[in-house]
Amino acid sequence: MNYPVTAKRVAHVAMAFVLTAICSSACVSRAGDDSGNRDEMPQRSIEEVLGDYTPRWMSIPGVVGTGIGKCDDQPCIRVMVVKKTPELIDRIPSRVEGHIVDIVETGQFRPRPPR
Repeated sequence: MNYPVTAKRVAHVAMAFVLTAICSSACVSRAGDDSGNRDEMPQRSIEEVLGDYTPRWMSIPGVVGTGIGKCDDQPCIRVMVVKKTPELIDRIPSRVEGHIVDIVETGQFRPRPPR
């Protein structure tokens, strides 16, 4: 069956392509700001990356600290949280600039009582 080509039909097809492209690019990473992929070699040191991203992560409710640890014998960034929830997993990327990011449930940090 042949359908006549109209300006309206062309506009609908173009809009479908645009929406598909937008949705595809928005769904690239877990948290939307994962600027590194699994095969990317880090360009900046883990300390530099941690220093840049810590203020952003610390502003997320439930995040209580950040640091550097080991994941499978490789240095990784640790983001410590009161409780590991699906919402936090969605907001914190699994990799940043080529460095692995590990979310660790630690509970709330409390100071030690004086001796």
